[in-house]
Amino acid sequence: MKDLTKGSITKLIFWFALPVFIGSLLQMTYNLVDTKIIGYVLGESSLAAVGSTNSVNTLVIGFLQGLTNGFAVIAAQFFGAGDTANFKRTVAGSFKYGIMKRIWRLSQRIYNPDPGYDTV
Repeated sequence: MKDLTKGSITKLIFWFALPVFIGSLLQMTYNLVDTKIIGYVLGESSLAAVGSTNSVNTLVIGFLQGLTNGFAVIAAQFFGAGDTANFKRTVAGSFKYGIMKRIWRLSQRIYNPDPGYDTV
């Protein structure tokens, strides 16, 4: 792993921010394509329904990003302290949590396939 405390700060920030920037561009592209397809294929009322749920979607994504940032802070503390065992344990725990969350969501979909029923 790259040590972000040594070297040119401008270069480090650029290379650190580049994947975040690319991810944001890909997300915006996905939203534009999704809007275009829904508008043409399903019509204006469906497009309005998707637009009205945008704030709920943003809330859920923000909550999950905050949760993953929490895992990242703990992992960064262990990494910075050179505690490899706890670093690996924290990263593995975050993956386990994500997998358990996905299984929970899948089970909700299996038992209640109604697309209007969706919980975090």
